[in-house]
Amino acid sequence: MTAGLVDGRMNTSFCKRFPTRGRLVLLAFPLIVTAAFAEEPAPEKAKTLPAAILRKYDADRDGRLSETERAAWKEDVQRGRAEAQARRLERFDANHDGKLDKAEKAEAAKAGNTKSGGKAASAAKETSP
Repeated sequence: MTAGLVDGRMNTSFCKRFPTRGRLVLLAFPLIVTAAFAEEPAPEKAKTLPAAILRKYDADRDGRLSETERAAWKEDVQRGRAEAQARRLERFDANHDGKLDKAEKAEAAKAGNTKSGGKAASAAKETSP
């Protein structure tokens, strides 16, 4: 039996014991208790940039990148990615169509020249007899 309900209707003894205002408080009580004991969300941790990036791009040395400093950083990152892609195409694009097909991608992966820059392949070449 649900609090005060009998066959979908309010029990008359329940209604006599709790007037309208009291019924509203009883119905809202679980929400009030939940809200009172709810934990506050943890404050977001400030994202910190690596020291090397701050040394290179933080022109005003305030410990944070402004919009213009961040734009310069992103521009350099994009330029580096474009240069790496151009080197990859130059090295592995056998049919010179400006893109790598499946076979060319497989060859690039076999050589270790992946998007990470091929560090694994160069290390493997140095350690192989």
